[in-house]
Amino acid sequence: MAQVSGAHFVITLLISPRRPSALIRLAGEIDMEADPALSGVVERLSIIAPTEVVVDLADVAFASSALPNFLARAHHRARG
Repeated sequence: MAQVSGAHFVITLLISPRRPSALIRLAGEIDMEADPALSGVVERLSIIAPTEVVVDLADVAFASSALPNFLARAHHRARG
């Protein structure tokens, strides 16, 4: 498990080694302040190359364009 937090956000990355699969939980305000941490998650996804990625947005209070940008980058990297 890896977790990164800022003043207004928390990003948690859980990896299941069996498949491998990844669960990304985002909480708080996902804006440009969270972008460097989101980029780090994308890099980890490219290394792990999971077969499945689930993004949990249930605890997101606010999202700027950083969120759809992250989702697009994560999708692109996870597909290889």
